[in-house]
Amino acid sequence: LNLYQSSGVLLADPKTNRRVVASRILVVATTATVIVGGLSIWAGSLTGWMADVTVPAWAVVVAAVVWTWFALKDGILVGLRMFSTIPIANTVYGALKIVAIVVFAATLPEASVPLATFVPALIVAPVVLLLAARRLQKAPTSGTHTGLDARFIGVDYVGFVFLQLSTTLLPFLVLLGADARAAGVFAAIWMMIAMLDTVAHNAGVPLASE
Repeated sequence: LNLYQSSGVLLADPKTNRRVVASRILVVATTATVIVGGLSIWAGSLTGWMADVTVPAWAVVVAAVVWTWFALKDGILVGLRMFSTIPIANTVYGALKIVAIVVFAATLPEASVPLATFVPALIVAPVVLLLAARRLQKAPTSGTHTGLDARFIGVDYVGFVFLQLSTTLLPFLVLLGADARAAGVFAAIWMMIAMLDTVAHNAGVPLASE
């Protein structure tokens, strides 16, 4: 639902009841993730891909919910003006992920990649949400929602769909038509470009909030 970018803008307005906005963002994100995760597991059980998954189905949904919160945390922190927390949280996550991939590769090699991705998020996300909750305790207890409406989220979501189509879809198109060597060369270049794009996008959200 592109709530990462939207939350950074909506929570920035001091005239809104930011606790209500934040709770709605988390509820919507959780509900959507559970529904999509449940449908994916159900569809996967029909097609047989769940036979290759080495963790229980319920763990997949839990991990998806935690990852959704983790992905939203930067937008929430931007909206709450907790800028310095973002690089610290992401650096801690990256360090924990490096340690986890080594540990799980030696103990649970078949599930090492998903475990190394989600377990650090299980550690970092609750801490960040606790810090955000403390900041929200100082938020206004009353106010009107000046930006939480269908016009802003609707237009923002349509733009985000086109962004996904113009960026995320491109690697799949390359993989469909390229051999292994060409795909490897593309992947290396794509990663460098994606990092620059990420910097620009993540700088744009705070700028839009301001």
